[in-house]
Amino acid sequence: DAEAALRALEAAGVSLSHFVVNFGAADGACASRDDWNFDPANCLAAAGAAAVLFEGNPRWFPLLRERFSDRANVSLSLAYVQLEHEAALLRGFLQSVPGATGDADLLKMDIDHADCLFMEEALKVVSPKLIHFEYWPLIPPHLEYVQHYQTSKLEVGLYAEPRKYVQGGDPSAGAEMSGCSLSAFLSRAPGYALAAVGPEEALLVRADLAPALRASGWPLPGSAA
Repeated sequence: DAEAALRALEAAGVSLSHFVVNFGAADGACASRDDWNFDPANCLAAAGAAAVLFEGNPRWFPLLRERFSDRANVSLSLAYVQLEHEAALLRGFLQSVPGATGDADLLKMDIDHADCLFMEEALKVVSPKLIHFEYWPLIPPHLEYVQHYQTSKLEVGLYAEPRKYVQGGDPSAGAEMSGCSLSAFLSRAPGYALAAVGPEEALLVRADLAPALRASGWPLPGSAA
């Protein structure tokens, strides 16, 4: 729970920047925890945080504009971002969005295409307190799996492709899965530690803030009770 972790950090004396970066903002809704579109970064933006929201699916553009067009401290990037241009694009937003800072409270990754590579590029520009992402749960945690980045497939998300054989689908659909394994994310986020991990999602905390999070009573994975 990214919001709960931020509250715990603030209670431990960590100053929040109230700025978030969201790769995969969908319709911009906060939604409830059990909904398909629950999004901690959208929740923080809806509560007033400055934000840069990235979304490539034209289906969601009208709703994103409806929700955030009157917010001077929220910028929308409504296009599929190419990996090689991501860092420069994000640097531009840091310079133009009121309230934007490299010390973001949260970086959220959910684009269904080599997400850990996009996270790695984002970390060249920002040093967020927390990183929230979805990982590929069928890959054992100790194996490092990274989807090949393919510009031609940026518009083909996880649910648009045929089901793979490993998912019970057609063997002719191939074996490459969208996204990355948990280990692939961890190896590309040096200076971060696991704060929480679930069946398909994980939360990382910046290593220098882990002691404050632990002192607040937050049960970091691998920590002694």
